[in-house]
Amino acid sequence: MKISTHNHTLTLKENRQLILNNHLEGIYSLISFMNEVIYRSQYFYTKTKSKLKNDYEVTKLGKHLPDLGHYANMFTRDYQFCPEIQYFFENYRRHKISKYHENLSMFRAGKPSDEIVKIFDDFVATMRKNAIQCKLKKQIGNWRNKPAARVRRINQLLDTLFARYARLMVVRLDFHYKEAVLTHEEAEQVIHELLKSRADDHQAYWSNHEFADFDNSSLLAIDDLPLARSPIGKVCFERVAADRKRLFTNRKGKPLLFRELVGYIWKIECAREAGYHIHVCFLFDGSKVDKHEYYADQIGRYWADVITKGQGYFHNCNKNKAFYEKYQRWALGQVDHFDVQKRKNLYHSLSYLAKADQAIEFGKQKGDHLFRAEFAKDPTKDPRGRKRTKISK
Repeated sequence: MKISTHNHTLTLKENRQLILNNHLEGIYSLISFMNEVIYRSQYFYTKTKSKLKNDYEVTKLGKHLPDLGHYANMFTRDYQFCPEIQYFFENYRRHKISKYHENLSMFRAGKPSDEIVKIFDDFVATMRKNAIQCKLKKQIGNWRNKPAARVRRINQLLDTLFARYARLMVVRLDFHYKEAVLTHEEAEQVIHELLKSRADDHQAYWSNHEFADFDNSSLLAIDDLPLARSPIGKVCFERVAADRKRLFTNRKGKPLLFRELVGYIWKIECAREAGYHIHVCFLFDGSKVDKHEYYADQIGRYWADVITKGQGYFHNCNKNKAFYEKYQRWALGQVDHFDVQKRKNLYHSLSYLAKADQAIEFGKQKGDHLFRAEFAKDPTKDPRGRKRTKISK
């Protein structure tokens, strides 16, 4: 059985690529810590509401102290991290708190010394000071402002299609993957490989820094490995991207499903619990097809059974009309060019696909590889056009 690993992903037999649950949990916990650092003013302790003069409790910020070493261990050269995570990596290895790297987790079991509390508070204060100088909040804002261009692209796509077609049939699907549980044999071999694969990333992270003078072998303890605690993983980005590409490439071989497809929007997203998944909107010529629930179900089954070979599953949004109507936002199925309200709902609902909440991206790829809004066929070459005699509602 061949297994190749990185700090965050592993490839098993049959080319099964997984991202470790512990890595996703750590990423979102680190974001929570950085939100406390950037947007709060507290430190390790805070005065309680008790009448006792010296009654203090640990803040939400302070409770992250035992995990700082684990956060630093998530560094990898393979991914591009959001600004607040990258900022943590840069500041942690330069601060004297990194001298305690191998012992930070021990504070989970008991009260840390006054010395380590002072060092922790100084680390937080230093990050807050440096954040102002490097305009970290602006960097975060720029990272999160990617939706603006995406929304413009979605609106442009819809405007062009509605100008060409009398109505669109809108199909919305969410594509997911089943969680993977490793066999005992796989788990043991993965742990063995992970012990070796971490060295390069750690060497790159800790090299040439004043406080990185401890033995790097301490970073490779088995107890700190995700699989030592939970032999479970989720499909990684590379597999999701490949399956997404195969789905859209193969649509030409499924004319009964995709012949009348005129446009589509997709977005790859990562969630703490669900891992990587895909939101997709298919836009069909509504004058030619109208069974939107059926089309959604057939495309979903094609994804689950053929594209992912049973490892994936789907959610058919077109069957949730009651949910959308509850909020007066139903915009799936047939959407007529002249139905102003439903078109407005459609534009609004699809803007959700433009949101940018990714914590990590993939620096080796060029362009926006997480989102697309494209024509399935050139609308200017389609001889059909919408009728223009109807008065708008």
